[in-house]
Amino acid sequence: MTEMIERVARTLSTLAGNAPHEDWRPFETPARAAIAAMAEPTGAMTAAGAEFFEESTDKQNGFAAAIVYGAMIEAALAEKIT
Repeated sequence: MTEMIERVARTLSTLAGNAPHEDWRPFETPARAAIAAMAEPTGAMTAAGAEFFEESTDKQNGFAAAIVYGAMIEAALAEKIT
């Protein structure tokens, strides 16, 4: 089971008016699309992530944060539904 895709799909299902116990699988494709849309972090996201690499938020740290973030999104999208 994929945690992130299922979480997003369940949220989309609930937002569509379905009860929490209803089947979320019809929302898998929109969930994957929503996650994919976040693949490139915004400048603010990169700066926030850079703060965790060192005390300064220079461009190199921002670049590193963006790479890590991108890898995390790719991992979420690569998960298979079981």
